[in-house]
Amino acid sequence: MFYQCNYGNLFADSFFILNGKLMFASLHGREADMLGLIANLSDGGRDLLMHYGDLSFFSNENQNRKFRAIEFNHLCKEMTKYSHPDYGAITHCFIYDEALKQINHDRKSAWLVLADSSIDEQKALSNILREVSDIPLLDDWHRPLIIQLMQSGHIKRFVDPSDFIDRPYGDGILNLRAFSIEIPNDFEDLVKTNLQSECLTV
Repeated sequence: MFYQCNYGNLFADSFFILNGKLMFASLHGREADMLGLIANLSDGGRDLLMHYGDLSFFSNENQNRKFRAIEFNHLCKEMTKYSHPDYGAITHCFIYDEALKQINHDRKSAWLVLADSSIDEQKALSNILREVSDIPLLDDWHRPLIIQLMQSGHIKRFVDPSDFIDRPYGDGILNLRAFSIEIPNDFEDLVKTNLQSECLTV
């Protein structure tokens, strides 16, 4: 499913908006429209917000349900082109917050965004946990630790619009799985407790 964008003649096949901030969007359209949007976003979206008020995505089936972004900071872009039999040359662009590709080793936090439905999220989360943790972890420990970190809210999972019911703005996600990972300060104690209780074994 494609969602229409309120800027130019652009369409999104996936996006992620959190607390009004554009985290990720996969956009398709004419090159001129795409370059115009990127130019507007390059200054934090001030010109875009002045003229449009936000960057919205909506489906033709339900135009009253809009997903709205009003903050655009530290955005990266990756552009390609392809040919469509009906529309000719189409530009495709990934726009995403640079935080999605960086691990914050000081805060021991990271983001994981999965656009491919075939990717095993458990393995992907294990790889991130290994990178973020400042203590060595055995492979068999990853699954129980990930479950506990999810239960404590240190791993937050965003998968469908229902994950955003209580949030302001028009937050939402389409065709993506997103995870916010932050290692708690007492993580080493958590590991020790699990070893003592034999939830984790050596």
